[in-house]
Amino acid sequence: MASEAQLQQDLQAAMRAREMQKVYVLRGLVAAIKNLKVEKLAHELPDADISSLVRKEINKRVEALATLRSRTSRDREQNRAEKAILESYLPAQLGSAELEATIKSLAGELGTTRSVRSWPSFANVTLGSSTASSRAS
Repeated sequence: MASEAQLQQDLQAAMRAREMQKVYVLRGLVAAIKNLKVEKLAHELPDADISSLVRKEINKRVEALATLRSRTSRDREQNRAEKAILESYLPAQLGSAELEATIKSLAGELGTTRSVRSWPSFANVTLGSSTASSRAS
C-alpha cells in the first residue's frame, strides 16, 4: 500500500528518469490526495483513503477504456498503461480460492457450523463467482 510520502518519492524518481506517463499519473494522484486533505482539513490521510483514491483513479481508466473502443489503439494502450501504474500502488488482492480458504479458516476458529451455501446473499457478492459457480453445479 502506498503512502503519500512514497508517492512523492516515486513522482520525483519518475521526473528524474523522464518517465512522462508515470509523472502524469502520479501528479494527478498527488493532486487528488491534496484536494482530499483540504476537503477533510487533515494534515495526513489514512492509507485507506489513499487506497480509495487509487481505486477511484483506476475506475476512471476502466471507464475510459470502455468508451475508447472506437478510438485508436494508442489511446487504449495509454489508458491500460496508466491503469497498470496505479494498480502497482494497491495491496495485492486475494484470489477467490484464497479468500474462501481464509473465510473457512476463520469460520472454523469461531466455531461457525453453517456452510458457505447457507450464508446470506451479501456473502455471495463478497465471494464473487466462486460460490455462484458452485451453486450452478
